[in-house]
Amino acid sequence: MKKSNPQAAFPFLLVAVLIMVFGGGLFASIGNRIITELTSTKISSLDMASSGIYITKPQPQDPTSCDWRPGQDHKMHWPQLPDFGTTGMDVDMSQAILADDFKCTATGPIHDIHFWASFANDILPINEPNSLTFQITIYSDVPATSQMWSMPGNVLWSKIFIPGDYNVRKMVNRPSDFFDPLTLLNLPDNHKLAFQYNFCIENDPFIQTEGTVYWLSIKEIRNDNDIHKLGWKTTTKKLRWNDKAIYKFAGTSFSIPIEYPKGHIFEGQPLDLAFVITEDSQDSDGLHDLGDAPDSTNTFPSVSMLAYPDTNTPANFPTVFWSNFGPYGPIHWQPQQWFYLGRDVSFESGADFGYDEDINNNLYPPNDFSNRDRADDGLKLPLVLPHCQETSLQFSATFVNPLINESAYVNVWCDWNRDGDWDDTMSCPDNNQAPEWAVQNASININFTGTVDFNTPSFMCWNPQTNNESNPMWLRITISEKRWIMPTTPITGIGGSGPV
Repeated sequence: MKKSNPQAAFPFLLVAVLIMVFGGGLFASIGNRIITELTSTKISSLDMASSGIYITKPQPQDPTSCDWRPGQDHKMHWPQLPDFGTTGMDVDMSQAILADDFKCTATGPIHDIHFWASFANDILPINEPNSLTFQITIYSDVPATSQMWSMPGNVLWSKIFIPGDYNVRKMVNRPSDFFDPLTLLNLPDNHKLAFQYNFCIENDPFIQTEGTVYWLSIKEIRNDNDIHKLGWKTTTKKLRWNDKAIYKFAGTSFSIPIEYPKGHIFEGQPLDLAFVITEDSQDSDGLHDLGDAPDSTNTFPSVSMLAYPDTNTPANFPTVFWSNFGPYGPIHWQPQQWFYLGRDVSFESGADFGYDEDINNNLYPPNDFSNRDRADDGLKLPLVLPHCQETSLQFSATFVNPLINESAYVNVWCDWNRDGDWDDTMSCPDNNQAPEWAVQNASININFTGTVDFNTPSFMCWNPQTNNESNPMWLRITISEKRWIMPTTPITGIGGSGPV
């Protein structure tokens, strides 16, 4: 089966470990003895009504269910996932036709279309969210010129969907804005409920051509007595693509681009809508592997996390990938396809929400829970990190498929100064430097299979003795087929964010 998800080609695995450093070298004459609390748990079946999440355990896609989960296959530039954070909003579909552009990445029929939506004031249709009638249309692209923005062109395909032709899945229960693009009125925190609409197209699907840009339009066909208002959810800034979404009136060809409204944190910036185009029902389960270090740029609105217990140190460790604000955490798209750290992997769809193979999500920001991944098993213990001296770490990695003449790259970050990030470089009395990016793109060959032990190159520690018997420190180790490149523009919390 052809895989149309370009991201799935990137093998990657990480371990983020909260290590407890016992000060003063009391247990080891050559330095501080370290024990570990392995850093993440992942969850089995999740129904967290109290936190507004309603997600069930993902299964391989069933043609009769017509569902889609993040990480499953698609055939567009990338899935424009919904923004469930504080910057997310829903664009009113009740008075105008909305459309957004996408690029085809695999020639063939479009069998599935999925989009995310909410209702103003949480006023649902009288007969529930699955009682609506929709018209979905695919247009050609009219590219932008120096005088005009891009917009939909000719109608290439259109189909009416009545109740029973699609299904709906409840997603989250978090405050979100509702925006009317005609009047430019934005209603902050107007509603909470969100839904994923899934359309399966068995008969007469549209045949798209790889490399071609199209426009997707979704219109609700309303009755005169309808009191509900449906809004199409926006995607995150990170996932928007190409040109702005547009609105237009029925029977007209002219389109108006949509921007974030006045007063929004992204005021005047381009806005895109949340949807994904797929080929057919695939067998991918949408499960990945992510870290579990605390992350204040998570998917919970305005919820920050602390780096260490009993401190006021904010956590700026990049862990959550599906967040709207960077830096974004690394993600292992296909955890057991090529290689991974240790002997085990636990799977999840996201770091702080969604399905997780363990008992709990890796993070639960509202309660400041982190360090809950049960398969952080690649780092060998005990660790010895003597202050302003060189040391190395031993780790194990499992190789599933050999890649001849290829290398894997290992990176290690240590929060030497316990300030809640992996961005700093510390200075020793002898002027030696101890970067928190301690091991930088160490290369190992991967032309064999099985679980193998390795030693990292030597690196300088910065780990002064302390009167605190328990002095925790976050450490992250990653292995990937890609090097991590430090951005030229400094960003707080960027250390440990990749590669991805």
